[in-house]
Amino acid sequence: MALLSPRDWINYAAKARGVEVDVGDVVVLTPIKNIFELLLKHFKPVPWGKWIYKPEGRWGLWRSTVEGLAVSFTRTGVGAPELAFIEELAAAGASHFVFLGLAGGLGESIEVGDLIVPTGGVCEDGFSQHYVPYGIAVDARGELVELMLRAVSACGLRAQAGRVWSISAPYRELEWKAAEYHGRWGCVAVEMEVCGLYALCKYLNAPAVALLVISDIVYPPDRRRFGFHEAKLSSTVNELPKIVEKYLFLYAGLERKPQNRVSGAR
Repeated sequence: MALLSPRDWINYAAKARGVEVDVGDVVVLTPIKNIFELLLKHFKPVPWGKWIYKPEGRWGLWRSTVEGLAVSFTRTGVGAPELAFIEELAAAGASHFVFLGLAGGLGESIEVGDLIVPTGGVCEDGFSQHYVPYGIAVDARGELVELMLRAVSACGLRAQAGRVWSISAPYRELEWKAAEYHGRWGCVAVEMEVCGLYALCKYLNAPAVALLVISDIVYPPDRRRFGFHEAKLSSTVNELPKIVEKYLFLYAGLERKPQNRVSGAR
């Protein structure tokens, strides 16, 4: 038994702040400032006071309603340990998690600006091993991967589904590991959060899916380059809110055109 439960912390922090807790049905998370700002602009959520963290800070919530779903948006820090607060969100009633982030591409067919829907991953982050045995790959729920792929397609875009390699030390992305994980395990990207997300949500039995944009090419060495300021990356990132909106409509079982169905908090 764990010495501290998320419910213990929520009860303490909520009492200290004098707030009631209501986190909604779905939580959309990203560590990327630009992506978070685009989500706020698109969904027009309100800063949400019914949570133990202030809206303007890290892990704070902003609330909107999409087709009857209470959707919260939050910005985390970089790296899988930042996702530990998903345990708090789940304990407070959140039932579905959508992660948006950036990743380095692995392989000859990956380009800057490509969309990746992770089907699972090879865990080399230090966080995942607390929820799944060390060295065990984690998998996403296939139906959610398909749902995200449908959302991308409905927005007139294409995404590739494949495994990712999650690591906690970006300067220890070794060439032989990239070759192994890409060639043997089918990893198409390397990043820092997805395996933590999938491992934790598997432990919680909570639905979760991720959507990544390739920001740079890591492997093979002759293709290595940074693409953080390329127009293709910016163009794809700008489409993420529309994709998330379509995903939420599909998740809600509603495939009508998303016109005038996004509103403020309920």
